[in-house]
Amino acid sequence: MKEIKMIVGLGNPTKKLQNTRHNMGILFLKKFSIFQNVSLTFEKKFSGYVGFSYFQNKKIHFFIPNTFMNLSGQIIFLYANFYKISAEEILIVHDELDLNPGQLKIKYSMGHNGHNGMKNILNFFKKKKILQIYVGIGRPLSKLDICTYVLSKPSIGEFQKINYIMKTSFFYMSDLISGKILQFKKKFFLSI
Repeated sequence: MKEIKMIVGLGNPTKKLQNTRHNMGILFLKKFSIFQNVSLTFEKKFSGYVGFSYFQNKKIHFFIPNTFMNLSGQIIFLYANFYKISAEEILIVHDELDLNPGQLKIKYSMGHNGHNGMKNILNFFKKKKILQIYVGIGRPLSKLDICTYVLSKPSIGEFQKINYIMKTSFFYMSDLISGKILQFKKKFFLSI
């Protein structure tokens, strides 16, 4: 696998949807930006928030599209294309219904697992493999509509579990960025 040059946090841009289950990708990247001392600033040209960090002397782009998640493929593609970043050099972080809160999964694939945001992105990248971090949000316990569920905020307990798993992963991100997925998984899963 290639080294990562761009990390994308998926979510929806409105204040009303901030910190909802569907915005876990944005939350992850904002927290990781703080962890790395990266400032995210709005760039109108790319309709998103951009920041940069260096890992082993290599520039890494942090990008949060300011578009609705299910339509974010085009702007991510334009940004990556502008900086000559291939699909294989991108890491996308997003929420995942099929994982419980406090669970995290890494996958390098051209699959979307039913995630409409990823579906849109993969269409623009011609279904190439993209590294993904799935942040578990779980499924509703009641008969609550999935759309209502993902657009609502996690409980305090769920949020604590999600926050813990995110912060723990940050200590091993350099392995993931270097393309060493197995090393990341080994270290990360031994630490939780």
